[in-house]
Amino acid sequence: MYRGNKPEGNGRYAITSVQNALKVLKLFDAQNVQLSLIEISKLSGISKSTTLRIVFTLVQEGFLKQDETSKKYELGIEIVRMGLSAFDSLDLNRIASARLKKLADETGLIVQMAILNKNELILTLKILPKVGFSRALSSHIGGSMPIWCTGIGRLFLANMKEEKAREILNSCELKQYTPNTILDRDEIMRLVKTAAKEKSIITSSEHENGIISICYPIYDHTNKMIAGFSASGIREVIADMDINKIKDAAKKASEDISNELGHNIVS
Repeated sequence: MYRGNKPEGNGRYAITSVQNALKVLKLFDAQNVQLSLIEISKLSGISKSTTLRIVFTLVQEGFLKQDETSKKYELGIEIVRMGLSAFDSLDLNRIASARLKKLADETGLIVQMAILNKNELILTLKILPKVGFSRALSSHIGGSMPIWCTGIGRLFLANMKEEKAREILNSCELKQYTPNTILDRDEIMRLVKTAAKEKSIITSSEHENGIISICYPIYDHTNKMIAGFSASGIREVIADMDINKIKDAAKKASEDISNELGHNIVS
C-alpha cells in the first residue's frame, strides 16, 4: 500500500542506479569541490565502469560538469537551479521575506538577500519598497554577484577563517566594475577584518556606480552565516538620510531572522 509520499516495503521499491547516482552527487561538498573519476569511484564504492556511466549521464543532464583545466568533475548548473527552485520552501526565505519587506518599506531602500555558492553569491530575494526608490539595480533573482566587492560577499569572507577567506579571494578574478572598485587584495582583507569586528559593512559604489549598501549577515542554529542582505540606495539619497536609523533597522532584521532560525544572538 502507498501512503502519503513514502512507499512502504523496506526499500524494495528503491532503484539501485538512482541510488548510485545520488550517492555520487552527495560526494560533492565544501571539502570535495572537484573530484576525479577515480576519486568518485573510490569514495562511493562504485565500480569504475559503473561510475563512468553515471558521471557521463550526470554531465549530459547538467548535474555535473568537467573542469577544462583539471579534468575533474564538479556540480553543474542544474543543481544550482534546482536548489533555487526549492529555496522558496525553506524556512529562510519564508522567515526573511516578511522582515526584509518591512525593512524595505521603512527605509525606502531596495533590499536583497543572497547565499554563498563557492566563490560567488546567488541572489535569492530582491524586494522593492512601496515608495522611495527610483532606480532599479541590475541584479535579478537567481543571478550571481561577486563575493569580493560586495558587502554581503565580504561578510561571508569575514565569517570564515582568514586562510580560507584568502584562498577564496585569491581564486577570484578581480574586475573593475566602477571607479571605486577596490582591486588590492590586502585592502579587501583589511575591510573583511573590520566587517568581522563590526558584524556589518557599508560599501559605496564598488559593484554598481552611485549605489551605497548597508549589509548584515543571517545566522542559523549552528551559528553559521547562511545568508546576508543589503539595504541599498542612491548615494545622494542616502546622504540625506539618518544612516544610524537605517543600520538599527537592518540590525534588528538580521537579529530577528537569525533568532527565528535558532541563532543565539550575543550582543
